[in-house]
Amino acid sequence: MEKSYLVEHQGMREWYRSGNESPTIEAAKEVLSTQSEFERGFRLKATKQEVECLKISTLSDLEGQLRGRMKDLKTTKTTWRGNRRVVSVKLQRFLTRMSEFLECYSGIVEILRCADMQYGGVAYGTISALLIVAVNKERKEEKIEEALENIQANLPRMKTTQEIYPSENMERLVAEVYKEVILFLRKSTMYYLQPGYSRFFQARPAGLMRFWQAITQPPKMGFDMSVDEIGRKITEVKEERDINLNLREWADLRLEFQASKKHNEKKFTGEASPMAILEHVLALKRADTSSHIHEDVSEIHSEEAKARLHSIRPLLVNTQYDSDGYRSSYRLTLAEIFGQTSETQTSELMKKDAYSRWRTSERSCLLQISGETNTRATGLCWLSPLVLHVIDMLNRDDQHAVYHFCQRQNSMPENVLVYEVLSGIVYQLLALRPSTLGNRDRFEALASKLKSDDWRSESLTNVFKVLTDIFVMLTELFEKLGTVYILLDRVDRCSGSTQRLIEKLLELLTVGDTYRVKILVVVSMCRVGQDEIEAPDEYIKGGNYVEISGWDEPFSSPARKSPLRPKKGRRKS
Repeated sequence: MEKSYLVEHQGMREWYRSGNESPTIEAAKEVLSTQSEFERGFRLKATKQEVECLKISTLSDLEGQLRGRMKDLKTTKTTWRGNRRVVSVKLQRFLTRMSEFLECYSGIVEILRCADMQYGGVAYGTISALLIVAVNKERKEEKIEEALENIQANLPRMKTTQEIYPSENMERLVAEVYKEVILFLRKSTMYYLQPGYSRFFQARPAGLMRFWQAITQPPKMGFDMSVDEIGRKITEVKEERDINLNLREWADLRLEFQASKKHNEKKFTGEASPMAILEHVLALKRADTSSHIHEDVSEIHSEEAKARLHSIRPLLVNTQYDSDGYRSSYRLTLAEIFGQTSETQTSELMKKDAYSRWRTSERSCLLQISGETNTRATGLCWLSPLVLHVIDMLNRDDQHAVYHFCQRQNSMPENVLVYEVLSGIVYQLLALRPSTLGNRDRFEALASKLKSDDWRSESLTNVFKVLTDIFVMLTELFEKLGTVYILLDRVDRCSGSTQRLIEKLLELLTVGDTYRVKILVVVSMCRVGQDEIEAPDEYIKGGNYVEISGWDEPFSSPARKSPLRPKKGRRKS
């Protein structure tokens, strides 16, 4: 077996070389043969819009549909709480779960597409159907979501597995996993489409038909059985993967030994024993720390960390922070309203003592810049261009800066939730060092925090308790970066009290003492509803807080009172 593997390994054979005629693909072929039956049943119960989703046939199309659903969620699937519109948390969680599932399962699907493109179309069309039906029904099915989570958690990273020698047994097992997951997705989709028995029972959460089904074949039992079968198949895939990895490593050792033997013919005569091969190659590796195996391992870890960052992104942001367009479009909007006043502002800012102390402080520190905008008919703030300038300057100096603009349009009817702002900050921090997610336990703990009700709460106490825990998890990241700059423009547009928010940000500065966090916030006092924002004395005396207050737009009316009067005994910057 070793010799035949070595021959295959040198040529790195492809998956399912005989295409759809491969004897190892029979399980997946069963899915193709029954797809038309599933589609007929689906068309009988689904709407025309839902039927259209069966046409989704590629991973990129499905990812686009998923992003579109998440983007539409805020405008189409909301409820009203008082005079505020609140996004459906249940639907948000379901879409996040689907995104995580797709990230893992797409590896299996892409392998099957090596044999025939139809396998991709069937899989992505089925996932698309489940996605739109579940969203349209607006109903939480915990067993289905729990099953998706279990499948996603157990699926190996198949993009890495694709690089392993695909033995016939591995091909057969991958086809079986593909089949079992498709059957589960079909069962889940049809369950969502189950109607109530009659109008009389439509007021019941499940209806008579589901009541009868619960007696004859409870959905819970059916889903559990499907997931258990998928779990068994996945376990077999992992075991086969480990066997093939060992075979590949042994083949690598043999190849390296053979190459080395040419230069050491006197030392090695005849057929060397396996132990001699191993000892010789390991000695070479100890002497060569830049061995390609070390590079491969590092690359695999790096790719896995990036994949985890990609999978966790739906829990955090929809904004393209890594795009220059995010800043440039905001820059243009501000220039249209305020002209080129930013150049004068920038010059003034550099002269401010408070700004210098913030930049040069050896401690973690928060700088608050506040004032009134006197330009009429705009909800934007004349101080906001300063944030863009500081970001540009930090980037030129190769500093680590993350940021969020709470109001980028001239008008904004609703305030933004605090966790949405902080989610963007967390994502950007992780993007600075994706390798932070290379630790699986840390990744899972972080994902658990981001899915918690406390994180998505409207309570500042709950949100910052979770954020504090996240900062503790990311201590290693902060220590590697040294100093991190967090810039928050227009925190007055966050829901709740601006005073309380700044106090919570100050508390955050005390989480770690082995690194520095520099926070800059811009506040438009036109919206705050109080004369001044006061920082607790302990942060002022400790050098953790500095402010530039009362920086109003020029030509303000003499009759207007300065919105921010310095506290008695505190010098105005």
